[in-house]
Amino acid sequence: DLKRTIAKKIKSDLFPQKEVIKNYDEIVAKAFDLPAPKEEKFLYKDQKMFTFVDEIKEEIIDKTQELATEKIYYYNDEKGSKNAFKNGAYVKAQNIQSSYNIEDFEKAAVANNWTVVASNIGTVWIAIKNGLKFIVDRELNCYNSVAISFYLDYGAEKVVPSIELSLEEISKINNRDKLILLAFYYPVLMTSRAYEEKNIFGKNKMTLLDRKDYEYRVRFENKLMKIYNPMPVDMLYELERLNQYQNIGIDLKETHTPEAIALLKFYVDKINKRNPSKKSKFTRGHYDKAVV
Repeated sequence: DLKRTIAKKIKSDLFPQKEVIKNYDEIVAKAFDLPAPKEEKFLYKDQKMFTFVDEIKEEIIDKTQELATEKIYYYNDEKGSKNAFKNGAYVKAQNIQSSYNIEDFEKAAVANNWTVVASNIGTVWIAIKNGLKFIVDRELNCYNSVAISFYLDYGAEKVVPSIELSLEEISKINNRDKLILLAFYYPVLMTSRAYEEKNIFGKNKMTLLDRKDYEYRVRFENKLMKIYNPMPVDMLYELERLNQYQNIGIDLKETHTPEAIALLKFYVDKINKRNPSKKSKFTRGHYDKAVV
């Protein structure tokens, strides 16, 4: 009992609950001697855009006039086909579940000098070990300045913060110039290996409808089944709320082709101040209210 009491006391003193402390990140920054966040704002055209694409959406980007963006290609998408991305490309290391997968990815990444967009620790290590540039993606759940500084110290060029953070929480993070805030994406609700192996549908893409007629997009990719949120997180309507950040991202992975064309046109019109308009069902995700 005495040991338990001492352990609880140490835990409460050294690791207080974040929600109790309003200036949590400031305290952490001082403890680790990190610089304070800068209050700098960026105009739309000053922001650097990164766009996640599959093989089909790449053509849409190329045909969108006035769009300046860095493409991030998906490795092992539902076609499971080429993975033959150009030298120096940004490549998201998704759907890597086995040693065989990761070895194939490493060989291709080194041979083509890819910038690795890492969604797991294994691909972070591949980048570090081989001296490759890398970006830390949302799956690694960077919640605060310490986690982000950890990856930056190991050489990360950019970090996508956890999608469970609110804009208020993100505003307290240091190294804002290294963050990529996702302005549009479909969140993954569930990933399953078991269901994929029993895929009775015999196709790579399908849509499930619930009783309220919400469409859940389902993908079978490289022995994984993924179900996506029926509504995208869409901050393009309120892009000005992301003007404190130098880098933003759009993920076209789960968009239908007409939807992808419309939202890219909306983005281009908005940054050129042409009063665009579009209608869709969307959510702000956790940008308004963080996960508690």
